[in-house]
Parts: sequence; C-alpha cells; structure tokens
Amino acid sequence: MALLTCLLFTGCMETDVIINAKQNGSGTIDIQSTVNGNKGDPFLDFLAQASAKRPYRDILSDKNTWHKAASRMGKGIVLSSFEVLNAHSEQPTVICSYSVENLNTLKLGPSIAGVILREYGLNPLTWNYNMAFRKETPAKLMIFPPPMRRNPDAVSMNELMRGMTQLPGMQQLFESLASRFKLNMSIQTESPIQELSSSHPPEELSNQLPLIQLDLSETVKAGKLSELMRIKDMHDIMELYEKQLPGIFMQDPSQKIILSY
Repeated sequence: MALLTCLLFTGCMETDVIINAKQNGSGTIDIQSTVNGNKGDPFLDFLAQASAKRPYRDILSDKNTWHKAASRMGKGIVLSSFEVLNAHSEQPTVICSYSVENLNTLKLGPSIAGVILREYGLNPLTWNYNMAFRKETPAKLMIFPPPMRRNPDAVSMNELMRGMTQLPGMQQLFESLASRFKLNMSIQTESPIQELSSSHPPEELSNQLPLIQLDLSETVKAGKLSELMRIKDMHDIMELYEKQLPGIFMQDPSQKIILSY
C-alpha cells in the first residue's frame, strides 16, 4: 500500500533522536523508541493482523528492523549498538546508536519514527533532512529540508479511513493514539555552536539545536487532530508549520539551517 501520511499513526510511540556532529565531519545517531501506553497499541495490532505479519512489539525489538533502517539513512551508516528493555512487555524500549562515517551522506528526519510501518508494507511520508559538512575553522554544518513538492499519489489518513472516523468510538481511538505520540529530534555538536542561522534559534547558543518536538497530546487537547489527518506531502507540512499548532514545534521546513561549531 502506498500510504504517504502523517507519522502520528505509527501509533503510541515515543521516540527521541539525537544527531551528534563531530568536528571532523563524522558523527553518531542515538535513538530511543518506546511504546507509550500500558495497553499497547491497538492500531499497530490491527496492522499486524491485517497483514498477517509479526506483532509490532516483535518488530520493534528485532535488531534487523533497525539494521535495515541504516541503509535508508545513507552510505556508511552502521548500527553500532542495540539494546532492548522490557522486551516481553507491552512497553518495549529500543536504545540504539549508529556510526556516521561522513555527515554529507546522512539523510535522516521524522521518517525514522515510521520504521515499524515499513515492516507492514506502508510507506510513511518521506521527511528527511540532508546534511552538508564543511571542514573549516570553525566547522560548518548545513541542514537541508526535503523539497516542497506536491505528491498527487499520496493518501491522507482521512482518505485512507474513508469515513471510519464517523463510526462509534473510532474518533476517540484515534485521539487516544495520537495523544501518546511524541517525537523529539535534535542536532548536538561536539563543541559549542558559535554561529547559527535558523528560523527558531535558542535564546542562548549551546551545543544543541532542536529540529522537531512533537507532543500530540497538546494538539488533541486543542481539537486540532483533523489538521494532521489530512496531511499528504511536504506542502501540507509547510501549512501545518505556518499554523503553529499546540504541541508541534519545528524549524521552518522550507529553510536550510547553517551552524558553525
């Protein structure tokens, strides 16, 4: 199924991603991903049954799932460490790291949160940053968002569900799922950032810059879940950014970020 839609329907996942940029142009990626909710994830349970594939807990806890993710991040990205906590519970947590030989090859963004969806034959919205590193003094890293393109073949969650949200209890189910979705992604530099060009610079420069912070419980509380369910492509992401909805922070998805460290 060619599903290109918003990432909240990865389900009740809480994911933290830190891209560590070293001064020599290499780096590491640290990821922690867990099921957020003691009753598991009914949406991912449904996908597993519908596709006759393994339960999502098994896929999340499978080292090979995260090994395959490395090939989508770019050349020279290697899974260097992998650990599963509470593997046999309803709330497994994966903690893993990747080594990045050359930041210029790295393609990484919120799409990493859809790693489980890919195992069920779905293709979540491709939303990855490209990196360009210059070995200068100080070192310079440029972060490019994906092109602002329309995708006529994309399917929104509203279109996918085809009115199912009108069924008794279905809207409440989606709201419950979305309320447990969190994603934090940031860049962390080996030494403090000296110069920064971004749409949302921090008040004081340090060695860390947030790229995206999503806590969709705040979005649901504000009654804005419908804004997410209609997303198809990066044009819709840009419109979402301009609305500045509660629980959604991101750097301007149409502008590159330049930082020197």
